Amino acid sequence: MSIISRTAQYALRSMTLLAIQHDRVTVKDLAQEVGAPQPYLARIIMLLADKGLVDARRGPGGGLRLARPAEEIRLIDIVSLFDGSKLFEECALGLPGCREGEHPCPIHDQWGCIREQIRTWWHDTTLAQFKPEQTLECMRERVKHLPVETPYSRGNGRWR
Repeated sequence: MSIISRTAQYALRSMTLLAIQHDRVTVKDLAQEVGAPQPYLARIIMLLADKGLVDARRGPGGGLRLARPAEEIRLIDIVSLFDGSKLFEECALGLPGCREGEHPCPIHDQWGCIREQIRTWWHDTTLAQFKPEQTLECMRERVKHLPVETPYSRGNGRWR
């Protein structure tokens, strides 16, 4: 279980790897490193590039790299592109109107505190705060055991 979508996970994995790269990386190589289908990751990268987070160039000498220093890219900048603010607004039990009603869900108050801690962490944490060797070791060891999955192809035609 994850609190963010598979798409946001692919984006975060990609950005953490780009943050520690000195040279440009191809979408193909990045897709293998993060365990994402290449065409799907290419679409994710296009959105990250459109928002000024990734510098993507075609042709000889092309490839991908961060468009800004890692110290300037917060995790919330990445996650919110794909998941919006629903993590910080929706009821943990999925009940509509929980925040506005007189009768909030049984975990409303506790979840509100946790949600604020998560929001603060996503907002205050930048890509530069991750250890390069830990990022590489984790990706290389764990990604090879993950199934490659495209959330878009699960049937409803929406990004998740």
